[in-house]
Amino acid sequence: MPLAPPGPHATIAMGRSALLALSLLASAPRQCQSILPSAAVDVFDPTTGKTHTILASQASFGSYPPMTAEKNPARVVQLPPQGDELLCNEAQGKADYSGGSSGGKKRDGGDGDEEEQGGTNEGGTVILVPRGQCTFERKALSAQRLGASAVMVYGTLDSRYNLNTTQLGPNATDAEREAEERAKAEGKLCWGRECAFDDILWPGDKYDYDCDMASAEVHTSVMSFNPLPYNGVNDPKLSGTAKDGNLCALNSDDPAGFEGKCPSQRCLLTGETSTGPDGGTTMKACCAWDTHVWLYNDPGIPKETETVRIPALYVTMREGGDILSAVSAAAAGGSGAAVSAVMYARWKPEYNPSAGLIWALGVFVAALAAWLSAAEYREEGRRVVAQREIAEEMATELNKAGRDFASANGSGRRRSPSPPKNGEAPFEAEAQGQGGASAQQQNPNAPHLYRRETSAMSEEHMELNVYHALGFIVMASSALLILFFLKVYNIVKVMYGFGCSGALTQVLFYPLYSRIADAVGVRGRAERIAFTVNSCEIGPVSYIDVLSAASGYGLGFAWLAVAFLQVHPEESNFFWVVQDIMGACMCILFLNVIKLNSIRVASVLLLVAFFYDIFFVFVTPLLTKGAKSIMITVATSGGPPKADPSWCEKYPSDVDCQGGDPLPMLLTVPRVNDYAGGSSLLGLGDIVLPGLLLSFAARFDESKRLIGLIGGGNGVNRSNTCQTSPQSKSLFGGLFLGCCACLCNGGYFPPVVVSYAVGLLMANTAVYVMQMGQPALLYLVPCCLGTVMWLGWRRGELEELWNGPRVVRAADRLIYGEEEDEAAARQAILAGAGGRDGSGEYERVNSRGIEQRRLGTANDSSPGQEDGFDEEGGATHTGTMNDQVVHQREDAQY
Repeated sequence: MPLAPPGPHATIAMGRSALLALSLLASAPRQCQSILPSAAVDVFDPTTGKTHTILASQASFGSYPPMTAEKNPARVVQLPPQGDELLCNEAQGKADYSGGSSGGKKRDGGDGDEEEQGGTNEGGTVILVPRGQCTFERKALSAQRLGASAVMVYGTLDSRYNLNTTQLGPNATDAEREAEERAKAEGKLCWGRECAFDDILWPGDKYDYDCDMASAEVHTSVMSFNPLPYNGVNDPKLSGTAKDGNLCALNSDDPAGFEGKCPSQRCLLTGETSTGPDGGTTMKACCAWDTHVWLYNDPGIPKETETVRIPALYVTMREGGDILSAVSAAAAGGSGAAVSAVMYARWKPEYNPSAGLIWALGVFVAALAAWLSAAEYREEGRRVVAQREIAEEMATELNKAGRDFASANGSGRRRSPSPPKNGEAPFEAEAQGQGGASAQQQNPNAPHLYRRETSAMSEEHMELNVYHALGFIVMASSALLILFFLKVYNIVKVMYGFGCSGALTQVLFYPLYSRIADAVGVRGRAERIAFTVNSCEIGPVSYIDVLSAASGYGLGFAWLAVAFLQVHPEESNFFWVVQDIMGACMCILFLNVIKLNSIRVASVLLLVAFFYDIFFVFVTPLLTKGAKSIMITVATSGGPPKADPSWCEKYPSDVDCQGGDPLPMLLTVPRVNDYAGGSSLLGLGDIVLPGLLLSFAARFDESKRLIGLIGGGNGVNRSNTCQTSPQSKSLFGGLFLGCCACLCNGGYFPPVVVSYAVGLLMANTAVYVMQMGQPALLYLVPCCLGTVMWLGWRRGELEELWNGPRVVRAADRLIYGEEEDEAAARQAILAGAGGRDGSGEYERVNSRGIEQRRLGTANDSSPGQEDGFDEEGGATHTGTMNDQVVHQREDAQY
């Protein structure tokens, strides 16, 4: 793949940067979490005949209703028994519902039983109870004992006020406890005396209300605090809009805009009093928060006696008010029809399609990056084929000219051309002898047949050795520990953004603009030098370089802006799409720069990464304070937020709500049709580490094809073509066995890609089965490395693969080597191109054949005659024409 070339000495720097990137990429986040609300309620109003849906949060106790309304029964909505409107009498010792009570079937103010007011209901009843005075689980347990099949708790303004009552600690003496009981019996609940106005615990600023949204001064004369701490009759006076008579809205600075400023349309009194313009006492009221809360269990309830078995949900003040209004309207209508509710868990797919999408994306990126890493081998092979075709055309024309000349002079013979001079190709010498000038001199724009053009990537590579593989554990561990203790996550984001901007420039925009320039015919103008940078070894910069860099870094800066300015940037389509593109480009560039030339190095690297991944995911929780996994903590930018989820729902930009967002070195796909949001994630380290082995397999296959073409063969690897397929009686069985034969008997790259796909699928399956994040290398390393070793053992090439295939090194010398390495490359070809088993017989044949060509003694056999190379390792057609082609290749300048 054509990439913008770096400076002439950029290889070492790029290699070091790639190794550092490898260390950072290894920390891959693999989990995310979601919160409220997770349930829904379909409420049927008999007065209007309509059904509306409200959202609700579930409890950590009781049962969970199935997903979708169709799987759940409709329940009649009831109110708590008279005299126990908060359903806390039993918790306070004032009632006992353990024997059952008909009170659970009575409606507030009703005299008849359930049949008389609402008709029969096979789904049972759901009690709608306000929040306050006792725990959620106590309310649910009382509702269960009253015969309800479900309970719904709704928020109220009243529940946010409390009294500062006597609270004795666990070390209180018996005398102190007896004094407390006497004070309670006498109604003196506040520190042994009767409670007063000063004992009111007012709602908490920011937790229960926020004056920045809306506030007003309300006269205390219209408020009731009897009984203390707050009388629920005040709720209608502080609820609704200005048209509804909300005193908070009427007395605010902008009554008309109160609805837009205060989403809940409800206010709480803060306890801050002042003197109004009329001399009366006023109290500040601020906009109340009305969010869902999780119904926590009560550890004080002895679970061995009785547990809550019915579903319990929580709805907000506004939603609870709507249901109460419907119940009151139905009771006032006198028709006997009752409000009903269907409670169910919100639907989400059990197996999200995003898991399959991230699997497919990961396999595609790994395979594409590995395949592109061998692009120069394929390009060199195409160049060899093109040279051969041109040489054969020239030879045909020369033979035809010779026959025409002989025919014109009446002779049946043509004198063979004199042997070429040392270092001169035969066709070029003959062309100069007959035409006075070479083909290159006659057509300067024609491709040179004998000199290889330097590739843009010829210096942009780095071969890993065992020391690099061992150094990986040190660099990766150091990077993880630095991030874990110093928490410099934003610096990592900036570094990653800049690095990916360069990858976008080289991998995406430079090739794209080059093709566009070719299509419109302005490639020459686009490659003109715009300016020269003498520092940093940059050198001349063309106009197309400027445009590519501007596009790559401009997109990178836009991505960074979203990352830092948006609270949850992963929710932006622009952010995750660009992040996936940048990650794919980074993988492609990485595998183009970093290369493995033996499975010995691959084994050390992957096994080290294998244990590194397991240690930092599963072992570090046993060694760190708070049982934190270093890998997951770093991958999620410091772990989950410190603040309570309900606080972060109100103030997501608060510093204690930061964290939990994954570091960007990954591919991400948002969950499909999932109300909880979240994404499926795959770390880039799980791509590039096994990708090094995929790249090695791809380059090994292409090296054998290239050397075969250089030797005069057709470039078709015999082991990559299924000569015979296993027999099967069924069509699908035959296709399956044929595909297996292609994978097992062919090259290395296709089977390793399949093994990578299988390993990644196993990792995704383990996530669903175990319901926890998994280190993907735990599955990828055995699959990929085991496949290569098994195939190498089966084909008798394991020792060569372990020590480094000679054919790969020969191809590398031809592509990347300097001119002084040419002789070594030719010698490697002689040693490695001769046959699948590298036998001495083939080597002797090759040496004899090449020696004959060097002496210029062409074989007398006809064109196309086979002369000793097999399809994988050497030439299959080495007759007169190809003798000259190979001779030409031997004297070429690389």
